[in-house]
Amino acid sequence: MYSRPTGPRSIGAVLDDAVRLYRESFRAILPLLIVSAVLALVPTLVLGVNSTFGATQAERMNALLRLMTSPSYWITMMVMWVVNLVLYGALFGAIDAVARGERMGFGAAVQLGLSRLPTMFVVALLFGLAIGIGFCLLVIPGIYLMGVFQLVFIAVILEKAGIFGAFGASFHLIKGYWWRSTVIVTVAVIVLVVLGILLSVVAGFLTVLSVGAGTLLVVNQAVSALLNIVIVGWMPCVLLAMYYDLKLRHEGQDLASRVDALAPR
Repeated sequence: MYSRPTGPRSIGAVLDDAVRLYRESFRAILPLLIVSAVLALVPTLVLGVNSTFGATQAERMNALLRLMTSPSYWITMMVMWVVNLVLYGALFGAIDAVARGERMGFGAAVQLGLSRLPTMFVVALLFGLAIGIGFCLLVIPGIYLMGVFQLVFIAVILEKAGIFGAFGASFHLIKGYWWRSTVIVTVAVIVLVVLGILLSVVAGFLTVLSVGAGTLLVVNQAVSALLNIVIVGWMPCVLLAMYYDLKLRHEGQDLASRVDALAPR
């Protein structure tokens, strides 16, 4: 059973909290995860179907090139990106509700994501731009900015922060804890990589047993969908567990500062 911490936690304890939060909230967020996984399959399926057109390899490559350079393809990708932003915000809201001992239904979660979509949209663009520029500047600034601003979407959803307020809130929370936060996220990503490798091995084994290109495509997409369901739900839980811990740490620091200011000199 997950319960929100009442005091600062160690790195290992934050990751344990993320695991418990993930396990506790999985059933509540499963509809959101399924929708997200189905959306993630659309580009691959479209490209896979079009790659079968044409008698020769050159004809198939030309068909793919025409598809990927068509306005309709990129409009579809943009719409899917926007829908995924809504789902991402909905996930944070639904998981946070579980952490508070409540339940947020699919409709309420999506409505929350929709209500914060304009801010999420601009924040996502600015976040990507900042990280991209940072990586162009010898990589290190990009890594630093990625760590500093990794809680911007939580600030938008849970704190109803505006565009610049979200970046400021994330910077404030991460300030002084950059290395700690980076270690937590890195360990969480390693867990995903290991899981991805295991599922890839399973997919490879099933591929050997499958017969025909159609069966191969179905197997690969089924494994990909399963992996997406697991991955999409895991990282929000990690970020929320870290967010709760950092909030407690900063609240403790603020309280200590106020007590120190009231102490006689």
